[in-house]
Amino acid sequence: MSNAESHPPAHRFPFVALAWAFTGIACGSSPAPESPSEAAGASAPATSQTAQTSSPPTVTTTPASPAMVATTTAPKTMMTAPQSPPATAPSVPAASAAAPAERVAPEARDIPCATKKAVTKACVSCHGATPIGGAPMSLVTAEDFQKQAVTQPTMKVHELSLLRMKDAAKPMPPGAAIEDPDKKAILDWLSAGAVAEAVAGECAVESVKEGATSPRAGAHGLTPREGETCYDFQSHNGMTVGDKTPYEVPTGEHYEQFYFKVPWPDNSVATRFGTKIDNRKVLHHWLMFSSSRSASLDGTHEAATGSQLGDSGAQMMAGWALGGDDIELPPDMGLLLTPSGVLNLSWHYYNTADGVEKDQSVAQVCVVDKSQRKNIASWTSLGTEDLGGTLGMPARQRSEYSGACQNRSTGPVTIWAFMPHMHQLGRNMKSVVTRADGTEEIVFDKPFDFNSQIHYPLSPMLELKPGDKIKSTCTFENTTNAPVPYGSSSDQEMCYMFTFAYPAGALDNHAFSLTGISNACWGD
Repeated sequence: MSNAESHPPAHRFPFVALAWAFTGIACGSSPAPESPSEAAGASAPATSQTAQTSSPPTVTTTPASPAMVATTTAPKTMMTAPQSPPATAPSVPAASAAAPAERVAPEARDIPCATKKAVTKACVSCHGATPIGGAPMSLVTAEDFQKQAVTQPTMKVHELSLLRMKDAAKPMPPGAAIEDPDKKAILDWLSAGAVAEAVAGECAVESVKEGATSPRAGAHGLTPREGETCYDFQSHNGMTVGDKTPYEVPTGEHYEQFYFKVPWPDNSVATRFGTKIDNRKVLHHWLMFSSSRSASLDGTHEAATGSQLGDSGAQMMAGWALGGDDIELPPDMGLLLTPSGVLNLSWHYYNTADGVEKDQSVAQVCVVDKSQRKNIASWTSLGTEDLGGTLGMPARQRSEYSGACQNRSTGPVTIWAFMPHMHQLGRNMKSVVTRADGTEEIVFDKPFDFNSQIHYPLSPMLELKPGDKIKSTCTFENTTNAPVPYGSSSDQEMCYMFTFAYPAGALDNHAFSLTGISNACWGD
């Protein structure tokens, strides 16, 4: 029932770009660890060295040590003066005193155990104690289901949840991703009014991380290692360099592009990418692009469609989506970065609250000098943007769409990792290599989890020789009553196999992309 309470209709953009679940309404990763800022006693100062550039990114060159907080409270001893014994009162016959009533603990009541297990599997990754990815409410306790629905105030949550689970056009969970026994258990309970029942003991519910179903998933922020410099790019509300005020996220589905002057020295390559999550309720994904736009944009931001069409210098360099993890390249590999100019950091938000939400989330890039890495890699988008033409994939059926990319270079191309990306109807990603001699090899074949969009390092790495071709196939299950086209909105679809490969740029065939980037390869 992920997002069971009906997300508001997503805004349809005239151009489309990556909605990493990197889409809307998928779910995200665990919140970044909180710093111990509330000390009840004396605290040791944090030890760190930081240098502030003229641009908003915060530069950190050595790890920051969290303040150690120790608080001791001595037990209080109350001193009282001796009391004089009370005066003797005349004896009065006492009535028989009733024995005090035994205190009985209130009976625990909640979602019936079998139903709670089903709800946890189907709903909690988005509708946890802190809803994320556009989910408008929690679905953790029976009490949650008895509240008034945020998007339909005349209905209770359990009433609207029942309608959405039966909605053929926009079912919840997205794409009907729920097993039949679990679906029946939830529907039966909702149909009966979602009444809390007595719970005897603890219900052994399998733990589901809110915002991510993968045990690897998680974005926790990065601290620099020896020889690294890490840069923080924070979302902010002001329009000046160095502004740190929280960005005010409007209601609904929204893209906002933040511009930063490139802060790292020439010949820098990336070693790691991370995310410091602030308001996880509204986050969906971020993507970082190089840009040919003017350096005067440094510190500014603007609403966007999600596409970089019209920016001739746009290349995708990094990204993160709900459920994704921080990315660390192998010790001998660095990722190519633009050496100068402007960076475009595009955030995809989904705010289902009644009003503005504030966010100060941070995208991070850690770099070293290029001389410290033997292999220089880059990001290439494989897959296809043709999902049934302008009408889209047919309603009420399973569909597959593929795109092929050939190594047209004169030498081998080595692929380190894949990162599949689809939206709510995505079910599986498969990549097959056809060698120059005609033999085929399945190199990737995994179910797609909309709530856990992680990257998959390959061991051993995959080598494509000149003439070898790799075909990536996305499988979708359109359970709605209408065709679903390609698009950046959460209610539309995508088919990308993001690929980290070296030498940098060797895999790109510069196929036209609706995202506006040039580092893509399909159509071979």
